[in-house]
Amino acid sequence: MKTSVSIIIPVYNDMERLRVCLEALEEQVVQHGSCEVLVVDNGSDEDVGGRLGKLPGVRVLREDQPGSYAARNRAIREARGDILAFTDADCIPEPDWIKNGIAHLDARPETSLVAGRVIIFARDPDHPAASEIYEILKAFPQETYANKHGFAATANLFVRRHVFDEVGPFRDHAMSGGDREFGVRASSAGFKIDYAPNVIVRHPGRPTLRALVRKMKRTLAGIRDLQSEGFSRVPGPPALLPDLAPPVPSMLRALREPRLRRFRLRCKYAYAILYLHYARAWLRFSLARGAASPR
Repeated sequence: MKTSVSIIIPVYNDMERLRVCLEALEEQVVQHGSCEVLVVDNGSDEDVGGRLGKLPGVRVLREDQPGSYAARNRAIREARGDILAFTDADCIPEPDWIKNGIAHLDARPETSLVAGRVIIFARDPDHPAASEIYEILKAFPQETYANKHGFAATANLFVRRHVFDEVGPFRDHAMSGGDREFGVRASSAGFKIDYAPNVIVRHPGRPTLRALVRKMKRTLAGIRDLQSEGFSRVPGPPALLPDLAPPVPSMLRALREPRLRRFRLRCKYAYAILYLHYARAWLRFSLARGAASPR
């Protein structure tokens, strides 16, 4: 008998990329045979259920409380699977994503959570934007997350159902960082997490540095909010003066980055580091003064 799995995908005003995600899942859901897909509309402006119609194996739920973790918790309450697999509406799972995620858990009874690999791609690989280069090299270090910090990003995460039964759901009021908090809570309770490089989803790089700054604001606000609640296992903000100093060593390393074969791309990468360094400094200052946490 095949292990039952529930795939959980929150969505907020992202229908076109959600369709691509579901198309990537369709054949493997049918092949697995014991699989459901739970799409959770988190207050989109459009009718997600009406736009999707009645796709086989897909149930559309609605969660009006803002935040992707509240949406995921709504699906967790409805899920029927022994394994819960999480990804995002803007991710594209590889054709063997479900099979490899379940196989990893089936072969390792001692493992309760699996952090899959997230590959960032540029819209035009020959002419990537500075923001895309930055994310290709820096975003979603799942192996480090799992092996050093005991968590995984919910862009690609498989969890045995009993973990949620024992340690509880995500913090549903969190706008960011809820995956870290949950993973650390589960790891601290003795549940083992593995990194699986063959469990792959692809994620488009953000097209502009402004889009990266918006993501950064959510992340930093999430860190602030978790720390205010006593969750200490997140990095705190550095002192103000180092934050204001130009990131010369990082920029010099960028100009020698061996993964970028063209010097022009290294220059773009160095520029992204400089831009984001000072954007981060400003965001930390504004959040320390009480700026609201974005969704």
